[in-house]
Amino acid sequence: MNASLIVEIAMEIALTPELLDRLGSEASPVVARHAAMSTSVGGIGPLLRERIIGLAGLEQQVIGVTLLYDQVWIQRWQPWGQLYLEKVNIGHYVKSVLSRERDLTVRMYDGTSVPVTVWKASYGAASVYFLESPDITSVVYPGVEDAPPETTNKTVWYEDLRIRQSWLLGRGSLALVKSMQLRPAVIVLSETPTMFGWHALVNDEYKELEHCKNTRYVFNDHTPLEYAHPVWSIQRLKKLKIDPVFYSKLPRVGQGNDTVDITQMLVAGVDQVYGVAQIHGRVMRAMETLKPYGDKITTITNGVSIAFWQNPKYMNAEQLSDEELLQIKHEEKIRLIDWIWRRYKLSFSWKEEAVHKPIILWTRRITGYKRLDILTETVKQTHYRRRLVQSDVMILLGGRIHQQDGLSKLVVFELLDILNEHDDIGNRITMLDNYNIWEAPNLFRGIDATIMMSDQGKEASATGFMKAQVNGGLVIATRDGAIPETVLFQGGSDHRQSNGFEIAYVNGSPSPETFLKAIELFSQTYKDPAARVRMMRSSISMAPRISVERTAREMVALFNKGKTVVEEVKS
Repeated sequence: MNASLIVEIAMEIALTPELLDRLGSEASPVVARHAAMSTSVGGIGPLLRERIIGLAGLEQQVIGVTLLYDQVWIQRWQPWGQLYLEKVNIGHYVKSVLSRERDLTVRMYDGTSVPVTVWKASYGAASVYFLESPDITSVVYPGVEDAPPETTNKTVWYEDLRIRQSWLLGRGSLALVKSMQLRPAVIVLSETPTMFGWHALVNDEYKELEHCKNTRYVFNDHTPLEYAHPVWSIQRLKKLKIDPVFYSKLPRVGQGNDTVDITQMLVAGVDQVYGVAQIHGRVMRAMETLKPYGDKITTITNGVSIAFWQNPKYMNAEQLSDEELLQIKHEEKIRLIDWIWRRYKLSFSWKEEAVHKPIILWTRRITGYKRLDILTETVKQTHYRRRLVQSDVMILLGGRIHQQDGLSKLVVFELLDILNEHDDIGNRITMLDNYNIWEAPNLFRGIDATIMMSDQGKEASATGFMKAQVNGGLVIATRDGAIPETVLFQGGSDHRQSNGFEIAYVNGSPSPETFLKAIELFSQTYKDPAARVRMMRSSISMAPRISVERTAREMVALFNKGKTVVEEVKS
């Protein structure tokens, strides 16, 4: 029965719209927002949700396994117009829309055994299983802010908890496979924290797991950044019972000559490896520790669910006249403005002003390389701020801040302080608190453009711009991640097919000047209905390339290729 079973393991898998709608109606919209944030910090959560459903739609047997988190960090407003973060309980609400599947016991690396409750939800024709162990699954990606007040060394505390979460997810997935008598053909490990889902990696009871003796392992890397590519000491590897066969022959890294690059260990040992965009693949192959495995590293560009994100009115855009297409966008924009006005309790003057201006959405996980500081610098400098005001655009800004990321907090706090100080910027930049995937489709269906900005080579893929494109949104972006694959910048070889505006790099980074130039070009185009609708059509036409169904098909092709190689080796 499980000859072709695919198991997706990830630290976060977003809840489906159906589950979130239930929470919105049975509990409250606030609960639904918080639940949406608890299982989806960045792009991996929605991506895994949608590609699991996409794989099942191709008649693949597929399940997902993740953790069920009890708490989530949310954003609240101070009376003087500044944001702060607060942790709230959400797990009991999430469990109210899941079904209790079974109980397991997982032996940890220190010899202790922990009870695990398994919860289940339907994701299209697939199922996703959530592992809950309250002492471990408190919050996704814990930091020092999550440590109990009496903790002596909070850094050691959160690092240990992250490893325990990683172990629980990986070995817990294997315990689930064994308990359900499954025999996976493929197990996909998304990012290094899922490494313990590789049964042979660790010298424990799952080392020789019969259910996985023919399983092929695929490592899916999601970011080129250092935090996702840990370097561990030999002492830690021994503590975690990792079989030396997987690291003894790897070159040591670091000054002490006693540490191992974990990504290198995984890439060297698993059956197949892929990144999430063509640029990302090139960046991976150029990493010093991954250069020996260049031929092994391939790419499958991320996609999004057209059913979840696209307004159905755009599905047959090629059959609509220019006037009809512009009218649909106008109607959706009016609907969006009214929704934002009510949802975020904005002033009536904001609503009146927004109707007559192009609206740009900037919703990104707020971290250094995504360069929100460029916007802060733009509004800080008088001459730049004046140009932004003269461009006549309105920017909707939203994103998640990790509770431990002090630098990103400062960037946001400084930006809000500047906005509160300068009346000339007025309603032009609006901060949307608690951006989440339940409400996000409302935003993407009505905006005129979206921003994707990063330092060169730092963005793995990005999918927010894709959600805008399928709704006729134009893209203002740096040339990174998956951008070059569906965004054709104005001024290219065929301007009639363009659908975006480039934020040029200066020594590998965007600048306020190049950011403003792209904004100004967009503003000019917006005022030309013929040029604007032409670019809208180009954006919408990218839907087949953007679709997660394309991603799923390429995944199946990769897995089948791996199966063929294994069969040839055996023969």
